[in-house]
Amino acid sequence: MDFTWSAEQDAYRMDVRKWLEANRPQSLARGEDAEAGGDDAVWKRLKEWHKKLYHAGWAGLTWPKEYGGRGATFIEQVIFQQEL
Repeated sequence: MDFTWSAEQDAYRMDVRKWLEANRPQSLARGEDAEAGGDDAVWKRLKEWHKKLYHAGWAGLTWPKEYGGRGATFIEQVIFQQEL
């Protein structure tokens, strides 16, 4: 069984990685939100993060593009979860 990624899958991974690097809250990248600022502050930051994911089509990854998703394949879902 071949477990290597295709060129298209590698390109998709780089797109996901680039978007996450540009948009992910730094506190989430470092795993600090669990302790920082109390429950209300954490909730607000997570809510904003999920809005960003939604507006970029990442929240409904497998949804059709015409409904706000990305129409992602199973492998694209795996890649997204690995990068996330």
